[in-house]
Amino acid sequence: MPATPVPITTSVGYDGSVNEPDFSELMSAAGGRQYGVTSESSWKPTAGPGDREVKLLAGAGFGYGVRDRTTAPVSLFLDAAGSGSRWDLVVVRRDWQANESTFDVIEGSSTKMLPGRETSHSVQKDDQPIALVRIQAGRSDVAEIIDLRVWGGDGGSTAADELVLQFMNRLGTQIRIGVRQWARLLDSVGNPTWIDVAAGRLLNVVRVPFEALPPSGQPNSQGVTVWGNPGQTIAKFNLDDPGTPYRVEMYADGFWGNEIANSPARHDFDFVVGETTIATRLPAADEFFFGNWRSWAPPPSQQIFTGAQPLLMRARRISGDTYGAVRAAESRVIATIYSA
Repeated sequence: MPATPVPITTSVGYDGSVNEPDFSELMSAAGGRQYGVTSESSWKPTAGPGDREVKLLAGAGFGYGVRDRTTAPVSLFLDAAGSGSRWDLVVVRRDWQANESTFDVIEGSSTKMLPGRETSHSVQKDDQPIALVRIQAGRSDVAEIIDLRVWGGDGGSTAADELVLQFMNRLGTQIRIGVRQWARLLDSVGNPTWIDVAAGRLLNVVRVPFEALPPSGQPNSQGVTVWGNPGQTIAKFNLDDPGTPYRVEMYADGFWGNEIANSPARHDFDFVVGETTIATRLPAADEFFFGNWRSWAPPPSQQIFTGAQPLLMRARRISGDTYGAVRAAESRVIATIYSA
């Protein structure tokens, strides 16, 4: 049987008068926004101890001119799944015919998406999404909760998951989710679309340290380290997940190349993110002796990356048998990270 709706006893904005304190709070909280909660903790969804229990913390929220408030946590108990998983939607249902608001559950499907909901605001009923909840067959607990609340202030709104972009989709809406800032705008042919307006924003600049390689045995090569492998990582930095898709720009300067001057050997160098080469440096036509200072500044990667990734400067011996060499104290590798 369907989950039992839970009435919200304090609401303003339906038929009847609204006093000055309620009106001022309603207008300052909503301020033209479609939906929202009044603080990061308001109606925050958590798993309760009961069978498939979703608990919403006390707080207040609003939608289409109605503000609702609860002063104690509220629990909803979702139906068991017959098989596999099912994604149910927890909502605040506002009913302009009955002039009341309730917490309710809309049963979904095995697909991780928002099910159909009421959207006849100010006339009949409208559902404000609060959480998408996964119920797993054979389990009495809540398997997963995706927070769909939206909160914010004068500068715009904030949310926890990009699923909110499916329903907070009026033109001009701006929502920050993690490190990304989304804006609902018209594309070049006049269709509404979401644009990440923070794309290209500087996220980080890091020094990529050189690896601990053995010292050179050549005379007058103090402070020079070498490698003899055909392929060798000579500098590496483990980048933490920036929390958003990103591009990488890498720069190197200093003294690196063949260990011996006038050697016929050839070393090529790569900048690598994870397993992807984003740039390759070929030697000059005359030679590639480490003792010649050089700089290398390719453009940001065309590739877009996600998650934690190692950033590498890698050497490849193409011909000959001369060792590669680097004077690390007078060389550097810098990586710059931009949101994509």
